[in-house]
Amino acid sequence: VRNPEWTRIILNTVIPLLQKKGFDGLFFDTMDNPVFLEDSNPVLYGGMKTAALKLIADIRKHHPELKLMMNRGYGLLPQAAENLDMVLAESFYTDYDFARKAPRLAKRAYYHEHLQILQQSRQANPALGIYTLDYWPPQDEAKVAAIYALHRQSGFSPYVSTVALNILFQPPAISSRPASPEALPAAP
Repeated sequence: VRNPEWTRIILNTVIPLLQKKGFDGLFFDTMDNPVFLEDSNPVLYGGMKTAALKLIADIRKHHPELKLMMNRGYGLLPQAAENLDMVLAESFYTDYDFARKAPRLAKRAYYHEHLQILQQSRQANPALGIYTLDYWPPQDEAKVAAIYALHRQSGFSPYVSTVALNILFQPPAISSRPASPEALPAAP
């Protein structure tokens, strides 16, 4: 991401090729990586965060017609927000324990820290669409409905699925009633 030649290839070759194939947007799925790398070894990976932000800004500048969505990337938000159309807050309220093969709640501090980052990002870009993706068993309809209600109260566009993303189930109807704390999974 720090190599200017790589950026030129993305801007001048990859994106035009994708557009010719009918794509009208980009989904940045691994923008947590530059942050993780730089934080874990600043000597070796210094400048990764700045380079990732520059890449997003360059894509916006050279291809303003594209819809840009970033998955998580909390370490780049809200600085990147002005150049994004959408952000996906995956595993925001819930998470998946791969060892136990079961969903679980995210830590309360994690949820509130990322909620604050998302709110700051929306302040930086009021048009920013914020989508959430949480994992919970679809048969637990009351808790699924409560997760939807919680995110809708924050002004987000929620979705709840299985971790395999292989079961589509209808989101509950939008309710004017606030989420019942009793229906929500208890925070750890």
